[in-house]
Amino acid sequence: KVVDECDSTRGCDAKHAFQSPCKNNIVDGSIIVWRALGLDTDLETSWCSINPLHILMIRIRTNNGKTVTAKVVDECDSTMGCDAEHAFQSPCKNNIVNGSIAVWRALGLDTNLGIVPVTLSMV
Repeated sequence: KVVDECDSTRGCDAKHAFQSPCKNNIVDGSIIVWRALGLDTDLETSWCSINPLHILMIRIRTNNGKTVTAKVVDECDSTMGCDAEHAFQSPCKNNIVNGSIAVWRALGLDTNLGIVPVTLSMV
């Protein structure tokens, strides 16, 4: 999962999906934002030759030339899913990375687009 930041003392506002104050200034906006968009919020496991949980940061670049650096905090299995261990989410499509609303905004993307082509690199 790609996350964005919030204020751990004052809490988050509309910009951060009204999530409560969070540990280490990290909030995962995926549940509210990405499920509303019909997306998972995970880096698909088979896309990467190493365990995505060991990738601390990735750089995401869009076709509009904008880039953002984001923290990977979870992985998505492209073969398993729809059970308690996988939060009852369906298996992920191949070559998918999803992020929070802050990632979309930083990339200058319309959150209503759903899926957009991006290029990833390890930081």
